[in-house]
Amino acid sequence: MAKKSAGGRFVDEASEMTLDDLNKEIARLRFGWETGGSSQGRRSFFKALVAFEKIREERFSIEAPIRRYNRK
Repeated sequence: MAKKSAGGRFVDEASEMTLDDLNKEIARLRFGWETGGSSQGRRSFFKALVAFEKIREERFSIEAPIRRYNRK
């Protein structure tokens, strides 16, 4: 079986979340991206952040910001 992309792992998890839960998770991921320890950790937070924002946009029509990893 092929590996799922970073965003693919979260689709099932996020499909059951309310908007409030999604917003809380997005805030947690953004904090981790901005203050995380290693570059690998920050990259993981960033990928998850982008995936959750995309899911929120698709489910609740809240526009996801355009993000670049090296710019906050």
